[in-house]
Amino acid sequence: SGETQIELIYNAKADNITIGKDISLGFVVDSIEQISEILKKKNIPLHSGPFQPNPSIKFIYILDPNGVKIQFVENIK
Repeated sequence: SGETQIELIYNAKADNITIGKDISLGFVVDSIEQISEILKKKNIPLHSGPFQPNPSIKFIYILDPNGVKIQFVENIK
């Protein structure tokens, strides 16, 4: 709970982009488990994950109706 921030990143060297492959949106959440339950109740399947590349972060991906990846990230304290 707080302000929503959207970070827009692009690859200046890319000649072409493919929506769904090269574009994603990410949101920081309090709990990956909680957001996973909400998605499950709404019949929104996980695209991939959960991933935990190190002890301080977890994330999952879903796809929006247009195929754009949406990432949910939990920063573990």
